[in-house]
Amino acid sequence: MLGVLIPARNEEKNIEAVIKNILDCDISPDDIYVMDNNSSDQTRTIAEKLKVNVSLVENIGYHTALNEGMKLLIKKQYTKFCIIDGDNEIGRASIETAIIRSKTYEFNVGKRPKVERFGERIVNKVINHLYGIEDLMCGVKSGELTYYNNFNKLEYGIDLINLKDIPEQKISNFNINVNKRSESRLGNNFIVNIKLIINILKFLYLK
Repeated sequence: MLGVLIPARNEEKNIEAVIKNILDCDISPDDIYVMDNNSSDQTRTIAEKLKVNVSLVENIGYHTALNEGMKLLIKKQYTKFCIIDGDNEIGRASIETAIIRSKTYEFNVGKRPKVERFGERIVNKVINHLYGIEDLMCGVKSGELTYYNNFNKLEYGIDLINLKDIPEQKISNFNINVNKRSESRLGNNFIVNIKLIINILKFLYLK
């Protein structure tokens, strides 16, 4: 059984489109969980009108929203997860691919045609070298919940999954097209790049 997580903070302009794209992939509203990362806009209200599950995550942080979401899916006894970022960068076709591939592969990650942020490119290069995962920072992923790392602590979900435990032949990278975003949801690019580099260095140290 697959549960879909949507980490979202102040996504009132995008959340309806994201949810409808997932519903169009024959996913029940009961299996969709919006992790509302303490939004100050109408994100929660819009999501609730579409009859999906909404959970408030008070501590702000992308990795915090993901962490709480994965724990919730485990509590609800799901066996598989799919993560779709709430910024509507990921289109319906890519969501459908992630869902379909979760039936065959144990970890699936979208691959964007171009990664703009320097820090993300560094993270991806390291993770690809170690585990054959080409774009870990992509906003669409799916896989087996058994690989969830309950002890994750790094920002941006870098250590959310126990990547070293996944057989290489069970990893799937798939090409996606992305919708243009009006702005970054992670904040100032310079600061984010520095944080990404610091966190991948921490990852290598902890590994």
